[in-house]
Amino acid sequence: MKKGVIFLTLLLAASLAGTYAVWELYVKQRMEDLGAHRKEEEKLTKKLTQLEETFFRTKPDTVLSIWRTEIQPWADAVDRRTDFYNIGQIPLKVEIPVEEIDLAKWFYKKEQPKMVQALYTRAWESSINLPDPAFGTPDPDFYGQGSNPSADEISQHLARIEFGKAVAELLIVSGVKSVSVLEIWPEQIAFRGRSGDIKSRTVGLAFTIPMRDFVVFIDKLSQQDRYFEVKALHLTNTALRYRDAHLNVEMILAQAYYEQASQTRVVASEIDSPIAIRSMLANLLGGLSADDALLNVGRRAENKKNLWQRFRRRFLPF
Repeated sequence: MKKGVIFLTLLLAASLAGTYAVWELYVKQRMEDLGAHRKEEEKLTKKLTQLEETFFRTKPDTVLSIWRTEIQPWADAVDRRTDFYNIGQIPLKVEIPVEEIDLAKWFYKKEQPKMVQALYTRAWESSINLPDPAFGTPDPDFYGQGSNPSADEISQHLARIEFGKAVAELLIVSGVKSVSVLEIWPEQIAFRGRSGDIKSRTVGLAFTIPMRDFVVFIDKLSQQDRYFEVKALHLTNTALRYRDAHLNVEMILAQAYYEQASQTRVVASEIDSPIAIRSMLANLLGGLSADDALLNVGRRAENKKNLWQRFRRRFLPF
């Protein structure tokens, strides 16, 4: 009898141990997985409900197709107009060789004098004296021992010289006789848009030029395939008796260019709710409610599908 009790006790203990082992090694993990799956199911169900409310219980591709169809003409118009806002051949940024980025100041010490000297020579060949061929950029000696300017800072200085050089070249080829002021003003954002900005580069100029050449100069600006604006103009003629007298010209001249944003602004925040999407689609679809419009789209798609099925059953052998 005692042996039987002991055997049953050991059997019970083994059964309990086995049950506990199965719980720990298999059932417990499966229960945790089940809980995680249920939470994921709740999350997906909630997201599905949100999407159904946003897209009116139709396919998102249908909404996006309607949106793209209506928005494409606007996008094409924007692309055409932004082509007009360009800075021509003037670089917006001077690339510094990779091997010299860490010591950009030495690249500046090497390149800045060459650029300034080239512009000085060009002006001298045309018998014109530029007031500041460096256009306010630091002298190379400014970056002395212990200084370590960033590559972006050096690039901005060199790009400023390139821009000033382009303006000086514009004046030289236009026939100016002397230049007393060529001042580059800080760049400004003239218009901030959803997909990019229109930026304005402005220069203050004072020069003398024959009247005939000045008329040609203004006419050429108006016929350029890029944006120029004469923001202010003051003319002085001290030789009224001469038909082709030299005019003293003071001018504020602006050029504009388009810079695309790294990501679309505002739009995302404006269409992030079902109400906003409904309103947007109603405007795009000529006053129809979004639900009615999408219902019509769905009906047209279904009719096309049924028509094909009827044709297939009647006339096709497969």
